[in-house]
Amino acid sequence: MTFQKGQPKIGGRKSGSVNKVTASVKDAFGDAFEMLGGAEALFKWAQRNQTDFYKLASKLIPADINMAIKETPQARVFPMGITEDEHNRLSTPSETVDCIH
Repeated sequence: MTFQKGQPKIGGRKSGSVNKVTASVKDAFGDAFEMLGGAEALFKWAQRNQTDFYKLASKLIPADINMAIKETPQARVFPMGITEDEHNRLSTPSETVDCIH
């Protein structure tokens, strides 16, 4: 039977489930990491091999981060010595962050 648009998915692996081989390889790497000295050994190696460490660490950061900035707050800085009356006369939108220096 062919898939018809709008019908629920039947059979197969559930979305997001981890492949058994992938899970077992990750577990094996975790075990080997601990046998080799864990975080302490990694730190010692990283001190001697900083360039390689940062290359590996950069691969752990997601390549595609879908973030959207919906609103950018505006910041205004007022000079020291401004009076409260002068400050109140300035129009301040609700999303503006004021800082008196």
